[in-house]
Amino acid sequence: MTRPRRRTARRKLLGPPPSPLAALPLTGRVTQLVDLSVGEYRQRVQSRALGLRAELRAAVAPTEDGEAWEVAFRSFTFSAAAGRLPLRARETSGYEGVWRHSYVDADTRVMRTRKKGADDEWVFVLRRAVT
Repeated sequence: MTRPRRRTARRKLLGPPPSPLAALPLTGRVTQLVDLSVGEYRQRVQSRALGLRAELRAAVAPTEDGEAWEVAFRSFTFSAAAGRLPLRARETSGYEGVWRHSYVDADTRVMRTRKKGADDEWVFVLRRAVT
């Protein structure tokens, strides 16, 4: 889960125990890249300290009504040296769900996510970083 904090965000990296990555908080710039024309979603957390990077890749497609995205996680990579030195990579095919977006203004959106087969949803408030 990511919580915006000015230009930084804190992300808890998941790894199966006894992975030392399981409890590692990563602070840095969060970037989301979405290309619906090729069905790809990428979320990257880049830390200034040591050049650590965590990246999640997913397949994404608009729903039939065009008001949400169907998302299926594909891979997770943790690396150093700004992505040039891979430390851990794994396939993450366990998550499938639907993400709905509401735009508050040009810089703020609310994203509601629901995992396939679940009744509850998660709500994220995302704000564009000032560059």
